[in-house]
Amino acid sequence: MLLFNKENIFLCFITINFFLFAAESDGSLNEKEKNLLQNAGAETIISAADFRKEVKPVGSAAITANVPDGWGYFNGKNKISWGVNSENNHSGKYSCFLRLDEAFIDEKTGEKRVNVSLLLGKADGYTGKAAITVEGNTSYSFSFWSRGNILHIKVKVILWSTENAEAKERKIIDAVMKGPVNLSDQWVQFSGTFTTEANSQKAAVVLNITEAEPGQTLYVDDAVLFKNQSPPDSGKSQTGMLPGEINISGEQYLPKLQLNSAEEAIYGISFKIRSDTITLVQPNWITWYDKDKKKIRSSGVDLQYGTYNYSCGPEWQSCFFEFMSKKNDASVELRLKVSVDNNVIVKDLELVKGGFPPQGQSPSAPYLDWIMSLQVNSKYSDAMSKNISLTAATPDQIKQHREFVIPYMEIPLTGLLEQIPQKRPDKVGIFYTSMDSGRIDYVWDIRKPDELRDRSGNIVDMNKYPETGKIEITAPSGKADTYSYSDVTENRNGSSETTRYYLNNFMVTAKYQAFLTAAYYLARIYQASGDAECARRSAALLWGLCRNIKDWPVYGRVGNHLGPYNFVLPDCYEEWFTFIAGNWYIPSTARMSFHLTIFLMLKDSKLWDEIKTITSSN
Repeated sequence: MLLFNKENIFLCFITINFFLFAAESDGSLNEKEKNLLQNAGAETIISAADFRKEVKPVGSAAITANVPDGWGYFNGKNKISWGVNSENNHSGKYSCFLRLDEAFIDEKTGEKRVNVSLLLGKADGYTGKAAITVEGNTSYSFSFWSRGNILHIKVKVILWSTENAEAKERKIIDAVMKGPVNLSDQWVQFSGTFTTEANSQKAAVVLNITEAEPGQTLYVDDAVLFKNQSPPDSGKSQTGMLPGEINISGEQYLPKLQLNSAEEAIYGISFKIRSDTITLVQPNWITWYDKDKKKIRSSGVDLQYGTYNYSCGPEWQSCFFEFMSKKNDASVELRLKVSVDNNVIVKDLELVKGGFPPQGQSPSAPYLDWIMSLQVNSKYSDAMSKNISLTAATPDQIKQHREFVIPYMEIPLTGLLEQIPQKRPDKVGIFYTSMDSGRIDYVWDIRKPDELRDRSGNIVDMNKYPETGKIEITAPSGKADTYSYSDVTENRNGSSETTRYYLNNFMVTAKYQAFLTAAYYLARIYQASGDAECARRSAALLWGLCRNIKDWPVYGRVGNHLGPYNFVLPDCYEEWFTFIAGNWYIPSTARMSFHLTIFLMLKDSKLWDEIKTITSSN
């Protein structure tokens, strides 16, 4: 947000940060819960031949004569042994085991590679017609007892979207474990949860091994998997600190967090993280669901500005995030990304309604007020300012700049400010010696204010774009404005197509870009020569360019980021982090780095009191 006063101007690149609670389960099974895993204790055995009638694993495996019904395995290019074992069992007569017999050696690199898995569910890692039947958008808990001399197991879940469960219909997700699966010579119980997708019909829990030596073995027994009982939407959000610790690795979805679906609200999440080695943790995808567990919308969390990336190590680090929910949001689900192949422990997760504003909690959805209340990451802002190139212009560039700004030096400042558009442009760029193909479509010359030219210098005939309608759109500030459009039928590839052109994309955009270019060139001239009049005019133009940004509507591609650009409603909170800084699918207020660069070249000048007088503004 741009805040102007006589002492300073701040440009704050605001990002909305997200984090969710992860629910826990102890994996126990009471009388009302049904174990969905057939043959949980591996006691029911079938012949290897009968197993292969339903499951056809790939790769080389020595299978025992009899195998546990309802279980499975996956093998890449290694050699393994799999089946039932009667010597190492947690209870009953048998357990299921998997042993690495020979690792695959990559001929090109000479490196040893291991990728094998023991499956809870009758499947082979690719197909799963005989795997566990599940429901869509549903949370499940599981547990198993295990021992062995393989150091570490990664637990994943395969989801299939049809009853036939073919390989092309599978999706692999990370399970949410209560802790790392580190084996020993003692039987230990491990537990976790996962949530199915909307179209999920079959599933299998995967105990994946990627590091092992020949002869090392995994034993598993007494496995349990059951459907969690989801409480009805009570109109209340989940509150309070979640006990215990959660282990995350890779890219992992956290269990859904219940929200208050009856209101729009700001939430804050506080939590602590740590890892044995320095590890970067990033939230990278968020999805909202209604009370019927149907997905409402989802959005990637933009990582380009880095303000919500956290680095953790052996010491616990406190973290704070904020996000905003809409009405009908009954739950939300977040995916976290751990940057390297490490485990990160999360604890003390707490949901705080109202977030963490410095001056008390906000009572409702305050739109721009909430953005303004967010605390600026000053360290990041300083670093970003230092990264912007302020390389001095060459003498030839200064000569070109002076030629361009001649009319901007001749016209009185008040006359210049009156011509700067107050409506939002389509996109923003700066005129360089050659046209910037990515940003400049039309060119406007202040000496010929009624002419609009295309990239080739031809006059644009605006009669081709008659006004056919208007749209009223409300900005996040709450101010409503009207934007005209022209629906034009054109012949494309032998067929007629109607395209909507918003008229601000023409003259408004071209004029805005011309004034921004002039402000930039004047600042560079001041930087090179100390010309006070150039600084004075550049600063005044910068004020004129920024004064209405807070009242501009959001414009771009929302949702799947495809299709034509359009104006969007101000409650698209999932896109708010682009409202100020802009992105390829939300050009928004344009690339604010141009405005910031101009300010950085002028910030040390002694002219801000004078600009206040010229603009009659603070």
